Amino acid sequence: MQFFAQHGYESLNPDWPGDGATVKESRANKKAIANHSIKEVADYAFTNAIPEEESKELYERFTVPSPARPLFQVAFATLNPGAENKVNTANATRGPLLITSGDKDHIVPPVLCKATFRKYRKSPAITELKAFANRGHSLALDHGWNEIAEYSLKWLNEKGF
Repeated sequence: MQFFAQHGYESLNPDWPGDGATVKESRANKKAIANHSIKEVADYAFTNAIPEEESKELYERFTVPSPARPLFQVAFATLNPGAENKVNTANATRGPLLITSGDKDHIVPPVLCKATFRKYRKSPAITELKAFANRGHSLALDHGWNEIAEYSLKWLNEKGF
């Protein structure tokens, strides 16, 4: 967030329902985001492409329990024509979209990123896909986050933003 702010961009990081203002507060109020164990999910899904020690550091710094319902709503949205999170992928007035992908991502594997790209490119709005080798789902958080941020900033500048 600070990286892009330093380059004149405003970044938004929406809260998750039930989240506290900090990781510590969210962990302290588990009832607000109950019934979701994340350690196994974090290891397999988010930090599978980085060393174990870095995985532990990211887990301690960023993970909080979260409700499962929104995740399932997103996961099954394409099967539900009346989904509340339905997106107009052909929207011609939306902003530019850079879809980033890690080739070792277990949560959103490259095949899903490519499928998403195919849906969004029907819009005349700028849409591109960038795959990063040897990266997992934590590509914007882990030790290589700067590569992703720098690429994204360069991409925005090249598009005139």
